Amino acid sequence: MKKKTLKEKINRVCWLATGLTVLYFIVGAFLKSDGPKFDPVKTYDLIKDTLTLTAAFLAPVAAFVLFSDWREQHEDVALESDSTNVFNRLSEMKDKLLEAHFAIDDEEFNVEHINEILSEITREIKNIRSLNSQIKARKNGINFSECADQLIEGIVSISLDLSQLSVYKIKILNPEEHNDYVETSPEEYAEHIQFNYYNALLFQISQMKLNARSL
Repeated sequence: MKKKTLKEKINRVCWLATGLTVLYFIVGAFLKSDGPKFDPVKTYDLIKDTLTLTAAFLAPVAAFVLFSDWREQHEDVALESDSTNVFNRLSEMKDKLLEAHFAIDDEEFNVEHINEILSEITREIKNIRSLNSQIKARKNGINFSECADQLIEGIVSISLDLSQLSVYKIKILNPEEHNDYVETSPEEYAEHIQFNYYNALLFQISQMKLNARSL
């Protein structure tokens, strides 16, 4: 259903007021008339009463129409502002995922730095969820909030996978400490983790990133 503009709403109110004025005048003239005889006093009183009634009708109705239109515009502006905020913050989180990914793959692997990035993503996603729930509560914000939810879930999933990828990288870099295979050398253990776990998860994360970009 097409949303009415303020001009269309005002025109509708004017037509309703005109119709009410004409109807009241006709009924009043019929009730006060003395046949074909013209009475200027009664006519004057009738016109005055008609205009008074019209003014009494127009004042609150016009105020209601203007307030309703202002409220809708205010809600639209607020929705646009909040949705833009959510979109920008989600884009920043996607950049943070890339930063964490590159940090894990970096030769100068720093697990504290990676954990700090992933913790920041977790905190920010919590805040974004809260803001997106407010958008979802608005009648025009459901479609956007549902798309945002998909992005949020994708970011959370990739973040968890990156955390696991970091664990695998720790095992690859320190096979002597983490090797729990009794008959396997540290070098063999590192290769096992690299090819059977690390690379497989890395490929899965890459695929998820491609799917996230298509949203």
